[in-house]
Amino acid sequence: MIRLPIFILILFVSIGISANTYDLSTPINKSELTLDKVLYILPKESNAHKRDCVDQSSYHTGQLTLDNTNEIDQYRCVRWVQSSGRNIGHYKFRAIDNRFFQVSVPYLTWVSGDFHVIGEDPLDEVYFPRLSWVGGDVILDMRNNLEYVDTPYLKKAKKLKVHFRTNNVDLNGQNALTELTTLELQNETQDNNILLNGLANLSLLQNYHIYGGSVQNTESNTDPSDGGFLEKLLTVSGNLFISAYYMPRLYGLGSISEVVGNLTITNTTAISSGLNDLNGLEKIERVGGVFSLNKLDDLQNTSGVGKPQVGGLTIEDNPMLTSLQGLYDVYIVGAGSLKIHNNDQLSCNEITSFVQHMQSKNPNIVVSISGC
Repeated sequence: MIRLPIFILILFVSIGISANTYDLSTPINKSELTLDKVLYILPKESNAHKRDCVDQSSYHTGQLTLDNTNEIDQYRCVRWVQSSGRNIGHYKFRAIDNRFFQVSVPYLTWVSGDFHVIGEDPLDEVYFPRLSWVGGDVILDMRNNLEYVDTPYLKKAKKLKVHFRTNNVDLNGQNALTELTTLELQNETQDNNILLNGLANLSLLQNYHIYGGSVQNTESNTDPSDGGFLEKLLTVSGNLFISAYYMPRLYGLGSISEVVGNLTITNTTAISSGLNDLNGLEKIERVGGVFSLNKLDDLQNTSGVGKPQVGGLTIEDNPMLTSLQGLYDVYIVGAGSLKIHNNDQLSCNEITSFVQHMQSKNPNIVVSISGC
């Protein structure tokens, strides 16, 4: 009786249009690697949910590392199934060899957990041409040269987190996304030239978090046919939070005109924000919650705000702020609150005049101030 081994791994790699099969343990002197067929067979039991699985598995080849961690009941296992293209659990992709600039993984279509892409030098483009569904978070760790991750069929995800560690990051590869629970953009380096392109079809978003900007941030679109950044997103149905470090002006708001929850602009770091006015908020027409400006170390004036209706207004701990003139067209609805505290350079006359003006428009607001 012939006994099958517990694990049989058949790994086929096709390069370009060649029909040859390569063993990844041998060097491949190509700048493009296509991982198009991976079959992991676990014949121990027929019931896939009861199979014993390895705790962790990576295929370290000198060119490519694939870390796939799946959870099936109480077991953690690694499994790629070429026939269905599904990876049941969390998927982590990392390419680490300095020969590869472009990598394509065309058979991955479905991830029930988190989908994590990590870029390493000099990899600059990664393609997942059939990925259509992610049940968890999509995390794009744009290290070094990685500029572009293409998921042309992915329309919905819980969270898209893009961690900028490179220059010229292009988000056009996520233009198929229409619905997100949370969008998080995080910048790590002052010298980044972040091109906030793409996400042109995103129309439903609950929470939007922006951490850091750049002295060279742009929202220009290199290909007009792809649409502009957040072109269809008009409403954030939850909260919009901006931590304004490395941010000389407010970037990344696209076409947003309404925030149903709170709009908070602050600085969560010890890094200088560089933000000395509020240019970039012109399109905001309504904030259902509180509009907060606090801990903005370089904010000198409030110019750049349009005529939004807000549920409350808070201005606190802005040491360089000298003028509130840019907020005179803000309207606080109902019995909303107006709080002005601990703004060292803001004169009592400036505060008093502003409060009187806001009360003349709505005498029902609840006022709390210090400095007079």
